[in-house]
Order: sequence, then structure tokens, then C-alpha cells
Amino acid sequence: MLRTKENEAYATEVLQRYDAFRSWAIEHWPNDDDPLSSGDFSAGRQELAVLLDARLDGKSRGPALPDAPAAAGDPDAGQFLPVTPAPWP
Repeated sequence: MLRTKENEAYATEVLQRYDAFRSWAIEHWPNDDDPLSSGDFSAGRQELAVLLDARLDGKSRGPALPDAPAAAGDPDAGQFLPVTPAPWP
């Protein structure tokens, strides 16, 4: 799906705000002994790019995992998916 002008403007604005946040964080970092650099934020920028490319264009994230059946009184209910192990060879 092609990105609309509105989506493109949104993506540009998000990245500009992230860059402004990065600049502010570097300037105001209180620990002078271990200063921040732009490289400290590269993973976050990459995650934003992935988010904006995949989700903003309307592509789905894939099928959702099914919920585990909830057992009454079980504090861990829903935490694990039921699976059947493969038989030994």
C-alpha cells in the first residue's frame, strides 16, 4: 500500500520530534563523566522507522497468538500457551 501524504507528513513529524528529543537529552544529560551520544539513540530510531514503515502503511503485524485457557484461581493463568511436545524420535 502506498503511503498517503497525511501518513508521510505524520512519519516525518514523528522522526523530527524524536531527533529533537535526542538533541535535548544529549544537551541536558546530568552525568558529565559518561556523556550521551547520538549513537545511544540509534536503536530507538530504527525501531521507529520499522514501526512507521510497517504499521503506518496498514500492513498487519501477523496473526495474534491465542490466549491460554484460564484456570480458576491460577495466578499464572494466561501467561503460557498450551503446547503439545513432539514425541521423542
